[in-house]
Amino acid sequence: MSGLSTSNGPFSLTSGEHSGGSASALQPGASQSDILIWTYNALQIFGLITVAMVLSTAALSPGVRRSTIWYIFMSGWIVWCISYLLLVGHQTGPPPAHAFCTVQAALIYAGPPSNACATLGILLRLYLAVNATLKSRTKPLRWKVMVLNAGSPVTWVMVFTGSLVYGIVNPDLVHRDPSGMYCNISSIVPSGVAASLVALFSVIMIIFEVITFTLLYQNWAAFRRLQRTASGDATSVAMVVRISIFSVLPMLALALSIRSAFSPSSNTGCNITIAILPGAAGLIFGTQRDILTKWLFCRTKSKKYDDNPNRSNLTVMVSKQMDTSAV
Repeated sequence: MSGLSTSNGPFSLTSGEHSGGSASALQPGASQSDILIWTYNALQIFGLITVAMVLSTAALSPGVRRSTIWYIFMSGWIVWCISYLLLVGHQTGPPPAHAFCTVQAALIYAGPPSNACATLGILLRLYLAVNATLKSRTKPLRWKVMVLNAGSPVTWVMVFTGSLVYGIVNPDLVHRDPSGMYCNISSIVPSGVAASLVALFSVIMIIFEVITFTLLYQNWAAFRRLQRTASGDATSVAMVVRISIFSVLPMLALALSIRSAFSPSSNTGCNITIAILPGAAGLIFGTQRDILTKWLFCRTKSKKYDDNPNRSNLTVMVSKQMDTSAV
């Protein structure tokens, strides 16, 4: 998500072009720069492996059921990590090929708004499931679900295409970021568009978080008086907490990107902090009970998630609403 920021290079093409080539001349700082770059790469690789493990476990395990928007969200993090890792081997020394750098810069700008849209989609998917349950529908309206599923890919294609065309039309603005970690476009246009989209999705997330959590709380209070157990309650708490964490990620990245855009110092620290996000997303999703069960007890026969008799009626109904079959 550091692609959101204009960093220190957008207004100074010279610093962007010579940051890698001068690395050998800066004896004291060269080793530190290399350490920061490889720390950044290691975090991206960790995120890629973690998310890939979670995604493959869900896809290959019949007992692990997820909605389509969940798969879109997780796939978005994989594309994110691959996009940033494309520059590995060209982060120091001679600048990378211009065409290659242009494509990578476009990928960098497309990632943040696309992932923010997917995060919003997960939250809205829960809202639709709860709302449909309260209105005694069997599942959310299909056209609404289709719009949610299409939002993130469409956003990615639009931002990527726009950034790519902008980079091709303005080749002098494309260069390696001063940190050496990724390619950048020295213009407020692509970064401004990406940041604006992330901000828009974040505001919508906050609104629907309040609405969704209010609905959950109201029904939670109702079914607490009806055969509620600790198991069912714990499940509801876990669902709310995870969605809350998911929605915070793009907001955090946006805040860090804005900070780095207006900071006179290097934004390397912000880049490394943002590189933690894919791994965090993988760990958050990977610690769900059904996935952990698959990892820890591969030989245990999987049971359907809604077969637990201790789960509250609302929790079971919402789980069915969010199941892949409902999409």
